[in-house]
Amino acid sequence: MLCRSEADAMGRITAGILRLLKLDKSLGQGTIEQLRNLGSGGMDNIFSPRRLSRQNSFGSIGTPRTPTMQAIADVMSSKTTLEATISSLQGEISESKAKCMALISQASSTEDQNRAEDIRQLSEKLESMQSLVTQLKNFDLTI
Repeated sequence: MLCRSEADAMGRITAGILRLLKLDKSLGQGTIEQLRNLGSGGMDNIFSPRRLSRQNSFGSIGTPRTPTMQAIADVMSSKTTLEATISSLQGEISESKAKCMALISQASSTEDQNRAEDIRQLSEKLESMQSLVTQLKNFDLTI
């Protein structure tokens, strides 16, 4: 049961990634559905002899069709948009961190010191966000 669960999860993740990369149209909806249902009998359906016709079986097709030029262009466009969004986020976070530091340095009274502590916490959260955005950027570059 655990193996089927893991296979099902991997199939769903793979199907999701293929959809994210907009390759589902070039691979076909049947292939995506079979990937989504690997753990719930999908493996049996893929490799059973009755299903090995060219029309119905993911396993008998061999290698899938190569993505169309439009699909490749869509992926590249999505990647460019993602890179621009990440760069924008990095700029906004850096600007916000600089403003936090300026506010902390201007704190003089006791009330200001209490606010400065809140600002320090905000600055720490911004630092954490910066780290996450950097990880996202590094992940994006590996795709």
